[in-house]
Amino acid sequence: MSAELLTVEFEPQLPADDDDSVPKGLHVRLMYAPTQPAAQGLQFQVVLRNDSSRTRKLHNPYDVLTYVLGDAEGWPLGPAAPASRLKLNPKRSNVAKRLAYLDVTGITIEDRALSTDEVAAELESNTVAIAGQQRYTYHLAIRQAHPAHDHPDLVELAPGSYQLRAMLLVRTANFRPASSVLGTANLSIQLT
Repeated sequence: MSAELLTVEFEPQLPADDDDSVPKGLHVRLMYAPTQPAAQGLQFQVVLRNDSSRTRKLHNPYDVLTYVLGDAEGWPLGPAAPASRLKLNPKRSNVAKRLAYLDVTGITIEDRALSTDEVAAELESNTVAIAGQQRYTYHLAIRQAHPAHDHPDLVELAPGSYQLRAMLLVRTANFRPASSVLGTANLSIQLT
């Protein structure tokens, strides 16, 4: 994405169980270009920033990141998100199905882009550790959707106006896990 990016904060979507449901100092943002070329799919970044001095260990955020993609009027275009490892029994990787749902075009830690092998290892990992004062970024693309609510097959995204809303379950991976559901407002994105 070469255009100027807009930034929106993920906000709590449900009342928190306690004050520590999202680790202190952890901030989650979505960055996107409001106008993008359709040939690359609908691209955006999810940035997890740890402003604390402590390392934060989380259940793999990619595994529990979902979205609702809508047309210009907000009608959902799907597809439905595959189950996360947190819901599968036994806990097993579902990365191949998730990549068809939400493609990972890269991962950066601070300004260092991970290699293809490192990205694959990160996606297969059950947890992610974000060091203090570190920024961890997923570069993502939605490439397919249902062209209409009654159309069962997925097709490549066509030029047009879309609405995107992202949701993320932030769940710590420690002895007493805490979790919080975060989400964005509806974002308008034009594919040209």
